Amino acid sequence: MRRKSLFPELLGALAVTGTLLVAYLAVLLVMEGQVDHGAAWLPVRIALNEGPPAVLPWEATGRPAASLAP
Repeated sequence: MRRKSLFPELLGALAVTGTLLVAYLAVLLVMEGQVDHGAAWLPVRIALNEGPPAVLPWEATGRPAASLAP
């Protein structure tokens, strides 16, 4: 009795895995494009004297901090 080849099943599993991986990476790239990394790099930019000092949101708007408390 001849054994059945596992090649078609392996190829199908790899195709499905590859498709899911490409879809995941595409979604990740879209989401990454919507994230503002300026705030994350601000301490580095300040250390390198390449950017403005950090400004808290209520300092930028001029509203007192007490008005932002929940």
